[in-house]
Amino acid sequence: MIERLEAARQSLESRDTEELSLSQIEADISTLNSRQQQLQLELEQQRSALQRIQEQSISQTETLEELMQQTPPEPVAPPVDAENHRLKQAIDALQASATRRHEARLIAARLDQAILQPRIRLLRLETQAGDLNWR
Repeated sequence: MIERLEAARQSLESRDTEELSLSQIEADISTLNSRQQQLQLELEQQRSALQRIQEQSISQTETLEELMQQTPPEPVAPPVDAENHRLKQAIDALQASATRRHEARLIAARLDQAILQPRIRLLRLETQAGDLNWR
C-alpha cells in the first residue's frame, strides 16, 4: 500500500502543474487521503492482530506449563486374576493409551507455542515498518 501511495505522489510531481485543473488536483488529493486512511486502517488491524496473538501466546504458555506440571497417569493396579492374560494386555493398553494422550497434549501445546512466535515477530516487524513509513 505504501508503494501505491508513493507512486501516486510521484505521478503528481511528474505532471506539469500548469496542466492540472482544480478538479484534477482535488480528485488526486481525495485519492491520496483515502489511500492514507486505508493504510492507517491496515496498520491498526495489524496492531490488533498482534495484540490478539500475543495474548494467545501468553495463554498457550500457561497451558503448556500446566500440562508440564501434570503427572503422567498412575499405573493401573494389577488384576486380581494374574493368570488372565487378556485382562493384563487390556490394562497395559489402557495405561499406554493414557500415557500417549498426556504426551500428545504436551506436543500439541509445544507446537502451538512454536507456531505463534514467528507470527508475532512478523507482525511486530510489519507494524514497525508501517510506523516508520508514517514518520
